[in-house]
Amino acid sequence: MIDSILDGLSLILSGEKASREKSEEDDRQRRDLARRRQLLKLRREREEKRLAYMQDLMDAEQEATYIRNWLASVQEPDASSEYGRMLAWAKDKLHNLEAVTDAAVVCAKLRKAELFPEADDLHDPLGDPPEGGTLIGDWIVGTMMTEFADSTTPEQMARHFDWSPRRVKALASAPGSDRLIPEAWEQLLAGCVERP
Repeated sequence: MIDSILDGLSLILSGEKASREKSEEDDRQRRDLARRRQLLKLRREREEKRLAYMQDLMDAEQEATYIRNWLASVQEPDASSEYGRMLAWAKDKLHNLEAVTDAAVVCAKLRKAELFPEADDLHDPLGDPPEGGTLIGDWIVGTMMTEFADSTTPEQMARHFDWSPRRVKALASAPGSDRLIPEAWEQLLAGCVERP
């Protein structure tokens, strides 16, 4: 009799241990996914900065080319005339644009802004993570697969959690809800408990 009690306790404890380990692993995966999503966000922000800086450089280079070509086509007038002063101003503007697009200046700015670092601390060796905020669709699918029998339907899950139709509609509009097909959302809604 004592052996069967000990066997039962051992079974309960091993089940609790497995459940705890599963919960810890799920937490670790959620934290890792959140970290990877943050890296993706930072990579996208950096990419926007890269594109903006490149566009600024191209605009400056294009403007410098226009001014350079125009200056090459005009005759040098008297420096004391308005036209002469405008040409002096254009030459000064060209000088400033050339300074901005100088390779050494560009390298220094890129280094300071960390737009193209040698060692990329935003690199994710696993690639981009799945899109979405909390990925409610992933949570629902994961919950159905891990906490319920394989035969559990979305309708049964909605009943289990005692969700109202309003709650399911809110979940259906959450980030990541597109991970579930529309029929699954309809089944979740069908399992909702109507409340007065």
